[in-house]
Order: sequence, then C-alpha cells, then structure tokens
Amino acid sequence: MDAAEFKGMGPVPSKRGPLPAILVAPMGLAQSNGKEKMGMLRSSVFFGPAMVAALLLQMAPASADGACQPGVFLTIGGNVSKPNNAKTKTYDFTEDEFLKLGSREITTATPWTRTSTFKGPLLTDIISQAGASGKVMHLRALNDFTADLDIEEAKKYGAIGAYSMNGERLQVKDFGPVWAMFPRDAYPDELNTPSAISKYVWQICRIDVD
Repeated sequence: MDAAEFKGMGPVPSKRGPLPAILVAPMGLAQSNGKEKMGMLRSSVFFGPAMVAALLLQMAPASADGACQPGVFLTIGGNVSKPNNAKTKTYDFTEDEFLKLGSREITTATPWTRTSTFKGPLLTDIISQAGASGKVMHLRALNDFTADLDIEEAKKYGAIGAYSMNGERLQVKDFGPVWAMFPRDAYPDELNTPSAISKYVWQICRIDVD
C-alpha cells in the first residue's frame, strides 16, 4: 500500500517514497485541531486496534510545562545547572551548537517512514550539555504536543534527537528540526507498541527535565 491509497487522510511528508502499510499519522494532522483529528480517525477504519491506540496517544493533550521559545532552536528546561539564558533559567541551543554535538546513527523503519538512517546526538547528551538532571524528559513539539520519556529508557535504547534522515536535514514540514528516534527494528517487541510509538515526538523544540 502506498501514499496514494491514503488520500483523504491529510498531508504526508513528501519525497520519502511509499509509506508502510501500517499506521499513518501525518505530520500536521496527528498534532492538529480536533476536526481534522476526527476526520483522520474516520478515514482509518482499516487500522488494527493497537495502531489506532498509538494514534490516539499521539493526540494526547499537552501538559502545562514550559512553552517553546520563539527564535530558539531547542530549549532545555527544568533541573538545569548550566543555564545560558538568565531570564528563563534555561539552556537555549542555537542550531550551530546543536549540530556540533557528537552524533549517532539509527537505521530503522517507523510507522511513518520506510527503513531509513537517522542521525543526531543522543538525547542524554543533549540534556547533559545543559547540566540537566532528573529521571524524566518531557518532550515538547512546536504545537505543544508533549510526551514523557524516562531517562533510563533513553539510555537503554540509545534514543537520539535526529536532525537528518538518509543524509537530508529534517525540516519542519517533514518531522524536523528534531525528531526523537529509537531503534525500533532492533527491539520490535519493546519499541513497536502503542505506548512506545507515542514517544517518537517530531518537531521537538523543548525538553524539560525533572
């Protein structure tokens, strides 16, 4: 089944080839207004219960943690010991600084993409740069969608903040600028569940740690 067969489900990232015949939660709809969400669900009657559950998890309401900051590539908030923004007491990454962090690669498929190679720094290295410490990362997207990720879980699977896919920088229109990525194919029983899939947050602009 390819992208053409998902007509009516809203925009899907382009230039990535056919999509896998599983859950398609297109960027801009999986995290958008209620009318679009309901229309998307009505169009997904052929999905299995687990995949629909994953979609519902991706639509969870945002929490009340700190908001994204205009003009900042990525903000680290919460228990931060090395803030570089005295006003907000956060660590604000510029794009250049973020790209200079050591990077790892993960080759995997996702519910929205075929097998691809994603590149970016470890999520744990990102928060370490800010001197952030705690047990949980609260990942926030540009539209205020949020998901919680245990830091020990991020360490266990080597989760990264991907900024490129198959050598191409991720843009806001196709999951960027930062996408939380996990080695799903290496741990299918653990990382292909509805709960795990809900943590593949794209368009990340802020991470709060506590």
